[in-house]
Amino acid sequence: MKRTGVLILTIVTLLSLMGSVKAATLYVNTTGWWIDPNNFNASATPIQSALNNASAGDLIKVVEIADYKEQLSFPSDSLILDLGGATLNGTGIAASGITINGRNGIIIENGTIKGFSDAIYFSGTNTNIALRNLTIQNPSATAIYFYGSSVTNVTVENTIISGGSKGVWNSYSTSGNIDGITLKNVTISSTSSRSIELSDGSSRWIRDVVLENVTVTGAGYDGVYIILAYNANSANITILNSTITGSSQDGVYLNARGTVRIENNTITGNGNYG
Repeated sequence: MKRTGVLILTIVTLLSLMGSVKAATLYVNTTGWWIDPNNFNASATPIQSALNNASAGDLIKVVEIADYKEQLSFPSDSLILDLGGATLNGTGIAASGITINGRNGIIIENGTIKGFSDAIYFSGTNTNIALRNLTIQNPSATAIYFYGSSVTNVTVENTIISGGSKGVWNSYSTSGNIDGITLKNVTISSTSSRSIELSDGSSRWIRDVVLENVTVTGAGYDGVYIILAYNANSANITILNSTITGSSQDGVYLNARGTVRIENNTITGNGNYG
């Protein structure tokens, strides 16, 4: 009986220790990364190296504000990348800056992404993704691109996008559903094509699109173009407190089903219809 009691106590203690394991913070500068300052890991690609060594729940925090010429991907779920005011500089790089492929619970925040072809590129099935407090400058193609990617619960917040071909786009030539996308406090300017383009198709649906306090200026085609017409599962658009001006074609072009809520918006100075 005594041995059984000791065994139970040991198991409980082990479970308690396992439950108390805390997420780590991995710190990054231009020459490497570390958790313990006494154990520095030198790297020519320090942000990606830190991501590769992180576990679910960890925070990767850039602590030196500088340009980092890296392309990033996330090897694990549930990671937070805090760029800390640093810049991912992809000037002259004809590839994606950040790739999110088949991930859940990714947060990217507090930095600038400059250049690249697509600044942030989604593929595979992704859920619960937050992009916030970012500045995206002059991608040669698209700032935030969903290519054949099924996504659930994507939030883009407090983000400034300028230049490039398109601001936010899901490729209409591929499959991939969008189940909840929110753009809040987002500014998109001077894209050469549509600033926001989301379109369903026979093999893909889009649900619950929310644009709140979004400003679009100077789009080279339509400012906002959202089509929920080709798939019976598509539904629901909300556009609130937003301003769309100076588009060369339509300010807002919608073909929608489900609930459409459009309130307190300013849509002026566009080439065709509001």
